[in-house]
Amino acid sequence: MEFSFEKFKMPHLETYSGEGDPSEHVKNYFDIMSMLQVSEAVLYRCFPITLKGSAKLWCKCSGEEIHQQFSTGETPFRLTYGAEAVMPIEVGMPTIWLQHFNKDLNSLGLRVSLDLLEETREKALRTQVINQQRIAQHYNKKIRPRRFMAGDLILRKVTFDKDTWQGKLAPNWEGPYTVTVELRAGTYRLRGPDG
Repeated sequence: MEFSFEKFKMPHLETYSGEGDPSEHVKNYFDIMSMLQVSEAVLYRCFPITLKGSAKLWCKCSGEEIHQQFSTGETPFRLTYGAEAVMPIEVGMPTIWLQHFNKDLNSLGLRVSLDLLEETREKALRTQVINQQRIAQHYNKKIRPRRFMAGDLILRKVTFDKDTWQGKLAPNWEGPYTVTVELRAGTYRLRGPDG
């Protein structure tokens, strides 16, 4: 089933302004969007619509990082250092994370997350491989493999060459060529019309 972003109607979601627990908003967003079975691209494009105020500003500042987070489930910073990055704009804002900050618990949490960093990287890698396989499977649905046997007549696509370019009315195909032998899958030795 092909998805059209133009025909997509965004469901009603509560907007997040940066106050309260951001993970709760993200969880609600993913739960609702997963019921609609939308693609990752739609998830990424629609997420800023659910934000307002300082949260929307933060999203604009870190757009590429958010896209990476949707595709692997983790941000590049977390995969490198084992902790989430704090944007400079977030330091001066009163958030729940800063209000309940405990230095001892924080250093213990950082040590635990560093111990689990390798597992986090492996999980992100598995997610990335699954996404790549899904994309390849979608792309390969449109490909029709063709096999040629020795003696088959085929046409060869003309490649662009500056020296011999004849303009846009030049033929796109040349031949016929005769297949003499298959070297490997999809690669053939050809004999021209002149021999």
